[in-house]
Amino acid sequence: MGKKSGGSARAKRPREEAEDVGEDKQPKPATTNQDGEAGPSGRPIRVYADGIFDMFHFGHARALEQAKKLFPNSYLLVGVCSDAVTHRYKGKTVMTEDERYESVRHCKWVDEVVKDAPWVITKEFLDQHNIDYVAHDDLPYADNSGQADDIYGPVKAMGKFKATKRTEGVSTSDLILRILKDYNEYVLRNLSRGYSRKDLGVSLFKEQRIRASHNIKKLSQRITEQRLRVADRITKRIGIKPGSKAKGAVAAALEGDSSPGDSPDGTPRDGTPGNGTPTGSQGGAGSRGDLADMIRRNGEELATSVEQVVDKVCGLGYDGHAHVVALL
Repeated sequence: MGKKSGGSARAKRPREEAEDVGEDKQPKPATTNQDGEAGPSGRPIRVYADGIFDMFHFGHARALEQAKKLFPNSYLLVGVCSDAVTHRYKGKTVMTEDERYESVRHCKWVDEVVKDAPWVITKEFLDQHNIDYVAHDDLPYADNSGQADDIYGPVKAMGKFKATKRTEGVSTSDLILRILKDYNEYVLRNLSRGYSRKDLGVSLFKEQRIRASHNIKKLSQRITEQRLRVADRITKRIGIKPGSKAKGAVAAALEGDSSPGDSPDGTPRDGTPGNGTPTGSQGGAGSRGDLADMIRRNGEELATSVEQVVDKVCGLGYDGHAHVVALL
């Protein structure tokens, strides 16, 4: 919800009419309890929460829920800053101000949306909307003008501030970061859904490069999966238990990584598995030569299938990306 960068106090254009509350329905002052806080008797306590609410998510909703539940009988006003103010003090938003207004309006905890909310809350603004308390997380938000260390400082000094807690692990910045980290994947996602490279602001060369990189990644995965299937077929044939070191040795042998001192099934080169028992006596595995031949044959099968795909990929080049995907 928070305004992670500060802003200077600015003149706020008075709103002629608060959304959903007409001039003839302006609330009466709240009654107070023995502690000086507005109490549940009389009208609902008016709580104000503000923010940018870009890419509205459950962290925003939880903060507004906390604000709404501060008192048993409350009326929650939520201020949403305009594009002009947000771009000036915080930066570019993904959603427009109208989209952000609508997103907040549809949250069930919100009773009223205050459009074009001020960056810095003043006493005049609180009086104009008859606000009893302001709810926000308790982190200090600096004023970009350098006039204040915390834009909520004046509200806190008036005793009208109520702290809420942020939801860890989710924020608009986090969501944008996720997209940026997997940028290529999201470009391909939107291209496959009918968007053009011009819609995405991507050049022809960049589109082809992204597609080629994606196809090479899929090819690598295909090779790995094929190698593991071959290793599994061999180990089942010779009776090696899943998860054993010998099965790992078979998989390594298909990559040409078996150590010089061991045979492809993981046993010493002298023909014994380490306990003095000849290899041929283990579950009908056969001789070391038979096992080596089996691995070699399956390895050649794997190499042949991989070479065929690689030849087609190299022959097609970038322009053949659609055919490469079909092959994989």
